[in-house]
Amino acid sequence: MSESATELPGAEGPAPGPGFTPEVDLRAATTGVTAGEAITVAFAGTIDRLVEEQAKVRLMADVHSVHQARVATRRLRSDLRTFEVLFEPGSGDHLRAELAWMGELLGRVRDADVMVARLELGLDGQASADPANADFIERISRERGRAQLQLLAALDSERWASLLRSLMALARNPPLATVADAPADAFLPLIAAQPWDRLSRAVAKLNGDAADEELHQVRIAAKRARYAAEAVVSVVGRPAERFAEAVADLQTALGDYNDAVASADWLRGAAGDMDAPTAFVAGTLSQHQRTLARKSRRRWPKAWKQLNRKKLNAWFGRA
Repeated sequence: MSESATELPGAEGPAPGPGFTPEVDLRAATTGVTAGEAITVAFAGTIDRLVEEQAKVRLMADVHSVHQARVATRRLRSDLRTFEVLFEPGSGDHLRAELAWMGELLGRVRDADVMVARLELGLDGQASADPANADFIERISRERGRAQLQLLAALDSERWASLLRSLMALARNPPLATVADAPADAFLPLIAAQPWDRLSRAVAKLNGDAADEELHQVRIAAKRARYAAEAVVSVVGRPAERFAEAVADLQTALGDYNDAVASADWLRGAAGDMDAPTAFVAGTLSQHQRTLARKSRRRWPKAWKQLNRKKLNAWFGRA
C-alpha cells in the first residue's frame, strides 16, 4: 500500500510533505562540499527521524508514528541503493537487508491502518451500525493487534538494537569510497538522475492497458526517484525540491490506485468464509474500492505529464 496517499483518522497532524528538506543547507558552505559529506548529512537526518519515530512507536504505536518510521526505513533503503557508489563496495548490503526486515514489520501495521480507514470511508463512518459492517473492522483490528505485538517484540530485540548501532555508525563514520571526494554540486545530480531514468523507462514500457503489477513497479520507481531528489536538496536547492514534489504527485495517484486494488482483493478473499449478509457487504465494499481504483488510475497520466517536463529535470545537468 502507499505510504502517504491515505489520510488516516487519529494521525497527529499531516505527515511531512513530499518536499522533504534536510535542516542543513550545504549551499551556504564557504568551502567545497564533497558528495560524501552531503549524502552523510542527508542520511543522518533520516536516521534521526527513524530513531525518534521508533521511540514513539514503542510508547503508543499510533498511525502517525508507525507511518513515519516506515517512511524512514524505506527512504534509507532506497538511498543506500541509489548512492551506493559513494560507499565501499558491499558496505550497505547488511543494512539494507535489516531495514527491509523492520520495514516489513512496520508495513503490516501500517497496511492494517490504511485498510481500516478505507473501509470506514466506504461505510460512511457507520462501521458499528450493522453487525456485518463491524465484522470487517474487527477482523482487521485483530490483524493489526497481532502485527503490533510482533513489531513491539522486534523493537525490544537485540537484532533491532544492533541495527540502530549500525545506523549510528553510518551517520558518524560512514564507509565512504574515494569517489565520495568528488564535488557534491557536480556529482550528486548525476547520481540522482539514475532513478529518474529508470522511472522514465518503466513508464515508456506501459501501454493503455497496463497491468496492476506494472503500475506497481512504476510507483516503486517514482518513490526512489523522489527520495534521491530529496536527498540532494541541501546541495541543489529548490529545483530538486520542485522535482520531488512533482514525483510525489505521481506517487500519490499510483498509491491510491494500489491501495484501492489491494483493498478490493482483500475483501473478495475474505468474503469466502463469511456468512451471507457479511459476504454481501464485502462484495459491496469491494465494488466501491474498484470504483475508487478506476478513478485513481485515470489520474496518474496527468501527473506523469506534469512531471515529464524538461524544466523540471534540467537540474540533473545533462544535455
